[in-house]
Amino acid sequence: MHNDPQIASEWVRRWADLVSTGPVLDIACGAGRHAVFFAERGLEVVAVDREPQLIPRVQFVKADLEAGPWPFAGQRFAAIIVTNYLHRPLFPRSRRRWPTMAC
Repeated sequence: MHNDPQIASEWVRRWADLVSTGPVLDIACGAGRHAVFFAERGLEVVAVDREPQLIPRVQFVKADLEAGPWPFAGQRFAAIIVTNYLHRPLFPRSRRRWPTMAC
């Protein structure tokens, strides 16, 4: 398993050749390792996170996807990247379903 926060995950790199055009949307982008990876491949990239980020060659949108409206209404993307995202509103349901697991 690869945990370097500066390098795109092995899973994203494995399937990246399927994305030949943009725009690419990186949801819950964090520091932007996947957004940078696709931008370096020459694609237009839009990254969204609730914490502000400065990501070179990437259009960043600050938005809370759990509490606010969807910020991309009417927009289309050639690819959407989502990795390591925990949808916090599901935590209470998870605790009920698996009470012995820590959430």
